[in-house]
Amino acid sequence: MFSKYDINQISIIQKNIRGYLVRKFILIPPSYYQTKEWRINRTWYKNGKSNECEKYQINLIEQIIKIKLNKTDDRINIELNNIINSKNPMVNNDGYEWCESFDGKITINNRNYVYLLL
Repeated sequence: MFSKYDINQISIIQKNIRGYLVRKFILIPPSYYQTKEWRINRTWYKNGKSNECEKYQINLIEQIIKIKLNKTDDRINIELNNIINSKNPMVNNDGYEWCESFDGKITINNRNYVYLLL
């Protein structure tokens, strides 16, 4: 279980990693460049029917941090303001209170880091 403090840290960590990627590799252009045409012209694009963009990002993160990301069904519940493992929250009455599941998770020095990729 994550505390409210940990949830607030997620956005800070994400900004730091994204900033590092932009400075080091210049790989993440601003969102206004990321049009359908832009995605089609990427080397990682296959047919748009899978999550090839996320797979590419996971590969980059693993290369940078030298740790394999674990798959997870952890999600943020926006009403409870916490993170809970829930594979299919839409079968519950509060289904719309959950974010998408995180794309990866690692634990370093008893601290959990989760990744929600675009």
